[in-house]
Amino acid sequence: MKTTLLGLICICVLASTSFAYTEPKERLKLMKETERNLKLNEIVQEIANGDIPQRHLQIIYLVLQNTPEVYIHNMNGVTGNNTYVHKDGHREAVYDKDGNVVKDGINDASYNYFARRKAPLKHFSFDTHPWIIWGNSQQDSTTRTERIFALVGDIQIGLKAALANKGQLQNIQQKWDRDGQLQALAIFVLAQRKGNSKPIYELFELNNATIEDREIIDVLEGLGSGLNIMYNSRGD
Repeated sequence: MKTTLLGLICICVLASTSFAYTEPKERLKLMKETERNLKLNEIVQEIANGDIPQRHLQIIYLVLQNTPEVYIHNMNGVTGNNTYVHKDGHREAVYDKDGNVVKDGINDASYNYFARRKAPLKHFSFDTHPWIIWGNSQQDSTTRTERIFALVGDIQIGLKAALANKGQLQNIQQKWDRDGQLQALAIFVLAQRKGNSKPIYELFELNNATIEDREIIDVLEGLGSGLNIMYNSRGD
C-alpha cells in the first residue's frame, strides 16, 4: 500500500486530536505519580546511586530505541494494520490492510510527545506508559494485560534488533535524569526482577549465533509477567 506524504500529514493531524494527546496535564501528573504507584522509589535510588551496572541500563535503552509499534496497533483480533511515523518522530498514521485510516478507538494513531529513536526512555514514560494504563481512547475496550502482551510482542522485535546492533551500546549516554528517563529504566529493572526469569542483559553476553528463540521467549515471558504484576496491582 502506497502512502502519499500529503496523506500521512493529514492523518498525523487527526492523530493529534486523540484522547491521549488532549490531556498533557494529566500525562505530566501521571509521570510524577509513576514512582509511587509502581513502587519504583528504591529502584530509582539504586540507579541514581550507581548500584545497577550502566551496561544493563544501556541495554534497556537500546532495546526500547529499537522497539517499533506493530502489535500495539494490531490489537483486538485485528491484523494487517500498518503504522507510519513522520520523520519528526512525533506524528504518526495507521492504515488498515485496505489502505483505510484506522479509527476503531483501539489501534488508532496517536501523537508521540517524544520520538522513540531520539528519546526512547522519555517516549516510554510519556507515550507508552500512559497507553498501558488508559488505552488508546475512551472507546478502547482492551485490558492492561492485553496491552502489555502486545507491547512485549513489539519488544521482541526491538530485542532482536538490539542484539544485532549491540556494538552501539558503547555510544549510549550514562547520565539519567528524573524527567522520565529514570522512571522508564526503573520500570524495566523492577519488571525483570518480579518476572523471576533470566534478565534481558544476559542475552547480550552470549554469541548471537547461539541464542535460541526459546531463550528469547523465556526472557520476554518473564518481562511480561513482571509488567503485569506491576501495572495490575497499581493503587488506582
